[in-house]
Amino acid sequence: MVGTKVGCAGFSIPQTRYFREFSLVEIQETQLGVPGEGTVRRWKREAPEGFEFTMLAPRDGIAPAFGGAQTKETKALFAAVLAFGRSLAVEEVVFLSPADFAPSRAHRATIGAFFAKVPKKGLTLVWEPPASWSPSEAAAVGSDSDLVVAVDPLANARFDTDRAYFRMPGPAGRRSRYEDAALSDLAAACRKVRRCTCIFANADMHSDGKRLKALLKLP
Repeated sequence: MVGTKVGCAGFSIPQTRYFREFSLVEIQETQLGVPGEGTVRRWKREAPEGFEFTMLAPRDGIAPAFGGAQTKETKALFAAVLAFGRSLAVEEVVFLSPADFAPSRAHRATIGAFFAKVPKKGLTLVWEPPASWSPSEAAAVGSDSDLVVAVDPLANARFDTDRAYFRMPGPAGRRSRYEDAALSDLAAACRKVRRCTCIFANADMHSDGKRLKALLKLP
């Protein structure tokens, strides 16, 4: 996919309607584990041709990336979620850092060691750093570990113009909505990127996503 795809962090409206109005969703359930078989069958049955899924990596399964213990259980969970993602043709997997994962040499080494072992074939690994990481610190980790660094381009103008993953948390927290001027700026940022994924994660994600699609003249 070349261009911009817009979606929401989870199904923000009933799924049958969502599949008509968006062509992308970021699966949230995988942060806790593998969704049930019935859920997967329903998604496969109802999703139209060309619909794309991205997903969150499992919080417990990726704990070793951020200083947690590596166990058989964490390895098995991570492997199971990756296998689930491949069953839905997921190409982008998003790794959310704990808020207290501060920038340090030791933490950069921990991240590097973890991602060096992740099977990347057919996958783009997306890392969303905590707010305590500067754009340059996060970009260095992304470059060293072959990661796309998820950014809010309205707060951080440093992003890759070849491939970007924008996560939009709301201008003043999850309960806030984006004003027209902010969405115009976001659309301009999307147009700078050859291959862009834009995910809204605020309470008005459905409305804001539809408004951005209109600005970008997306179907």
